[in-house]
Amino acid sequence: MFVFLCWLLPGCQEGTAPSAKIDDYILKAGNLAVTEAEFSEELELKRAAYSYGIQNDPEEYNSIVIDLVGQLSEELVLRCAARDKGIEVSGQELQVAEDGFRADYPDDSFDAMLLENAITYEFWKRRLGVRLLMDRLIQQELRDRIEITPREIVAYYTRNKDKFEAMGDEAALVANLRMEKAEAGYPEWMKTLEETYPVSINRVKIEHYLKLTKKADSEE
Repeated sequence: MFVFLCWLLPGCQEGTAPSAKIDDYILKAGNLAVTEAEFSEELELKRAAYSYGIQNDPEEYNSIVIDLVGQLSEELVLRCAARDKGIEVSGQELQVAEDGFRADYPDDSFDAMLLENAITYEFWKRRLGVRLLMDRLIQQELRDRIEITPREIVAYYTRNKDKFEAMGDEAALVANLRMEKAEAGYPEWMKTLEETYPVSINRVKIEHYLKLTKKADSEE
């Protein structure tokens, strides 16, 4: 199981950092970590997206755990890179983003939406901050550094003529081309970051989650 887990997660290290205690974290990169409480909250939210029958399918349930390890490991790498690049999201910027989301929900329907999906406000706000931080890093270190030549613009326009002919917006065309190239370059860019910021996985705790899942299923 855990050989597969390390293949799944580039940057996975054997053992832990010398200064870290194995019981202190689920995932760790540099001095940033995902705590057990945070991991449990993320897992509960992921599990809620599936039917209750997922409890009776240990393999499917365990795949959710492993997928979450991969997702949070990638986020840790990006958070480390953002920190080292001096990229931050201020409280004011976070509030502006929150206000923008709330504007799409009249009256108190935003809070009702969180309640309906069993999401605490604190959890949602934390996830929003992480998402803004990662997007800013990707924008600054990947998208903005992509070079686009006139020949590429012409070729892209030719391939998507029907879409952009009606718009008549060259800026939108360039933005879409930049996004497409950024998506194509993301895996290699991410691989470099994973080598710079390797993730340590607390295998004892991850295995504990998987074993508990199997045990709970067998007792039902």
